Amino acid sequence: MSSENPLIHCLDRLHLKDDNKLQQRAEKFQRQLESNVPPKVFNAGPNCKTVLAIHMASESLSRTDWDNSLAAQLAGCTKRAYENTVSIVRKALQLQPTVTFESLGVTFGCTTMISQVQKLWDSFSTKYISQMSVAQQTTAKQELDQPSWKGAVFYTCAKAFGVSLIV
Repeated sequence: MSSENPLIHCLDRLHLKDDNKLQQRAEKFQRQLESNVPPKVFNAGPNCKTVLAIHMASESLSRTDWDNSLAAQLAGCTKRAYENTVSIVRKALQLQPTVTFESLGVTFGCTTMISQVQKLWDSFSTKYISQMSVAQQTTAKQELDQPSWKGAVFYTCAKAFGVSLIV
């Protein structure tokens, strides 16, 4: 087993060994982690770098079913240490997780209001950007790409509809 590729081993443990697209993307992220992130960042656990490569690959493929607790266990560290390492890696690779209303709906167990949230977002973002000068509009569009804005709109709709979000 020691001669086995750690990436293949971790994919197998996550029941993802047959997902070639994910494996290829994870290999790409593994190379980026090796060249762009200091090795000491991965001291949290023996498989930390490998599991993080799979995690980043999964996110880049817009998959929303990633389990940080299971990932931390496989990485050989605590959940908190794993999440801190994920944050450091995202900053080092200049990655920002893609947040969609669908992923928020699934995460919070509230998929019935996604269409209303999308309508509010479209209305808000159009009005917000139109109030800016031409010079400020590019910055405003980049600002609206931040996940916190979509989270705020989703939360606002949930409150307006009296929906309790599962956390």
